Amino acid sequence: MSVYDTGEQRIAGFSQRRGDDQSLAFTSQHGLVRVTDLPLVIAENHDLHNPSGAGSLEPARAAEASRTR
Repeated sequence: MSVYDTGEQRIAGFSQRRGDDQSLAFTSQHGLVRVTDLPLVIAENHDLHNPSGAGSLEPARAAEASRTR
């Protein structure tokens, strides 16, 4: 699970694109807002090898750094 900061956006709807992009987007009072354009606040990593199903929370900077590698 990831948590994003929507700031002043008032989210009214959402959509998911199909195909190569498969991005998630929202509709706000300012038009289309892509999730990739929002600041990441928290990312939760799930360890598939951990039978308890417990995830660990990471600060957004660490998660963002791992996505850009």
